[in-house]
Amino acid sequence: MTQGAIRVGLPASAKGSVPLLVGGFVVAFMVMILIPVWFLLGAVGAGAGHVHGGAKISQEWFVSKINAQQQKYGLPDGSVRIPPGNKVTVTMPDGLVVPASTSKVYIMMRQFSFTPSTVRLQFGGLYDLLFFSPDVFHGASLIQDGSLNAVVMPNMTSKLTVRVTKLGEIQILCNEYCGLGHHLMMGKIIVE
Repeated sequence: MTQGAIRVGLPASAKGSVPLLVGGFVVAFMVMILIPVWFLLGAVGAGAGHVHGGAKISQEWFVSKINAQQQKYGLPDGSVRIPPGNKVTVTMPDGLVVPASTSKVYIMMRQFSFTPSTVRLQFGGLYDLLFFSPDVFHGASLIQDGSLNAVVMPNMTSKLTVRVTKLGEIQILCNEYCGLGHHLMMGKIIVE
């Protein structure tokens, strides 16, 4: 080797992994392309003919619940103040008994917002948070000294039963990538 020459290349031990690395990138790229194509074809998302884990509901029904909630509990700033409910139990079709609340909080998730964006709950209260998406997959993540998560599939409700035990703000974030404005999707629960 001449003085000043720099040798560029992979060490012999890494050359065998190059095809695996290239193959991995190709597969990842194909999956990235397939998801929007499936959505456009109606295989996933709000246009899909199937649902997972529960009954399909209409956007109109859920919007009527949000409107009734806003009319009954709405405040001038656009937030809602929901009174706490009583604890009840619900027996699922498979026999599993799960806790529930008589106080329902309806929250719609759509690209790229929550409706209502601010919910006020009473400290110590028990609530069923019902999330709905009319458009794409979302993830509801409640963040306050840890997190509680739920997957929200199009045209279905996802429920989180919570007892709020700490004063202050609980951030609501979407934790499933839902498009270019995903990072802007934020709401909050204020525990009073």
